[in-house]
Amino acid sequence: MLTDAPPPSPRASLSARILGGVVSLLLGAVFGALGTIVHMVTISILGWDAPIGLVLALISLALLLLGLRLSFESRVYSVLGAAAAIGVVALFVLPSQGGSILITATGEGPVWLYGSVIEALLVVVWPRFRRTPARSARPGSTA
Repeated sequence: MLTDAPPPSPRASLSARILGGVVSLLLGAVFGALGTIVHMVTISILGWDAPIGLVLALISLALLLLGLRLSFESRVYSVLGAAAAIGVVALFVLPSQGGSILITATGEGPVWLYGSVIEALLVVVWPRFRRTPARSARPGSTA
């Protein structure tokens, strides 16, 4: 009997799942930290300061979380990456020992803070649409 359905994927071992979770946490933390660092970078275009750092930070975080979501069957990896990124961004909102703040309350700061949270929530809660294989009418086959 021929079917168009793909064979079931073998379940990953416990150590592979744990390693995937740790890597997702680390990637989320790194992307959250790097996005926080570069979100204030601007370039001047005809007298207008374009927030290129903010745009690149939001795009890179979205691509990381989408990659985690699409690469694995489970949402756990994208949730871990999103939690780490949001945690690092929230940590950098607080003033440091010296009183400096990496995410200010003006300009690009709130956009990065809330934008990263909204991106993470959208990627994590977006439903997974599964394609059902189309039945083809083959000559000589009975349905």
